[in-house]
Amino acid sequence: MEPTVTTKDTVIPLEEKSTIVNNPTVTQETTDEQIPINEAEVETKNPAAVINKVGQSPPFMIIGALLLLIIPLLQLWIGWRYADACPIEPRIPRYLFVAGAVGIFSAILNQLRTYLTAKSAQPSVDITGRKASVTAATGTNSPLNSIITTITCVLNIFMIVWFIFGCIWIFSVWNDVEYYPRNHPEFCQALVYRFAYILLLVPIVLILFACCCPLCIGCMAVVGAGASAGLQS
Repeated sequence: MEPTVTTKDTVIPLEEKSTIVNNPTVTQETTDEQIPINEAEVETKNPAAVINKVGQSPPFMIIGALLLLIIPLLQLWIGWRYADACPIEPRIPRYLFVAGAVGIFSAILNQLRTYLTAKSAQPSVDITGRKASVTAATGTNSPLNSIITTITCVLNIFMIVWFIFGCIWIFSVWNDVEYYPRNHPEFCQALVYRFAYILLLVPIVLILFACCCPLCIGCMAVVGAGASAGLQS
């Protein structure tokens, strides 16, 4: 009588059981079985896929462009509208006009670079669905993107230099500017001058705050350490 192995559901002969266990075909089929790929789950866990979708969406492009263009458009319009309304320093309206034009151009280039990077960041999944890779570097290193990045860097350097000239022109007449009457030799349109110096004061205050904040934190830490050492002694 041939020995058998009894399971809960079936009775398999011992020889057949050993054959199934040692059969490489069965093992190969089991190991090579593909796992179903959930594309939605892969995209959800992949930040580059999210950036890709958001960056290519028209609402995102429109909203981002509008937010970046608000101040440059105001600068361009005020500088053009009141070009001859600041006899005390005629370069102030020109400063606003040039800053607005360069700001608009820079904003368009930044949006275009974001779109190209997001469009080139295509996620790819291997046949087993266990790994995902993103080729975002392809869009970043493309020739067009490199040209846009170079132009943006040049414009940023120009804006830094232009910002310094603007500070000289605007703050040099701080104590002499007059908002009325219009025929006064030191007259400057209130909207032009106030808008210009506010745009300069805000980044200066932010830069000073960013520089002073770490110093304040360091001083407070030193004082706290000294106080605690005095209490312990």
